[in-house]
Amino acid sequence: GMLYFLGKRVTGRESVGVIAGLLGAISVTGTMLSCLVLSDTLFFFLFTSGLVLFLKGIDENRAWLAILSALLFGYATLTRTIGQFWPLAMLVILIVLVRHRPRPVSTEARNRRSALRIGLVAIGLVVTFEGTWLVRNNIVHGIQAMAFISAGGHATIAALSLHPGDEGNYQQTMDKWVSEYLTAHNTTTISPEEHFRLLRDKAAATFASNPSAMLKAYANLSWT
Repeated sequence: GMLYFLGKRVTGRESVGVIAGLLGAISVTGTMLSCLVLSDTLFFFLFTSGLVLFLKGIDENRAWLAILSALLFGYATLTRTIGQFWPLAMLVILIVLVRHRPRPVSTEARNRRSALRIGLVAIGLVVTFEGTWLVRNNIVHGIQAMAFISAGGHATIAALSLHPGDEGNYQQTMDKWVSEYLTAHNTTTISPEEHFRLLRDKAAATFASNPSAMLKAYANLSWT
């Protein structure tokens, strides 16, 4: 149902909505993922529900729908931090919707201002939601990130940049970083907080020494 609404809303054609819904219903990948305990399934549900409510809230000038969408987006981001930059996309969507919404001339300006306020409040709530979690992580764990895994992406690219043409060794490089840390600190374990800082610092040092190699590794990773 949500895919049907999104397809119809974005294109203005009911046939597109029907096709979107059918593709979602017969998707083999979607069916397989629904049978597994993964954060992806919950994230997709929360994100799609939030997007539907956000569009309806702006279209119908209903603040409570937009606020509810903000809460769903916030929970989706906590489920998978890939959604942490979604407020930027929300702002673009809001501007497009407000500029192109069909309204009678006599009420057009008022409706646009109302929709803009509602959308900005929703975006502000998502940013507040994410910001609160960032502050919490900084206080509790001493990291300025949504999740510990957020340093892993940068470290992976850094490790890949150290082995151009031999990407299979990147995990060995990351393991070597941990091994060197354990040896230097005369310990056998590393806490999640320490592991986060280690990967973050290694990624920063690698970028500082050879930024072009990291950018090239990132480009190669994006296109493969």
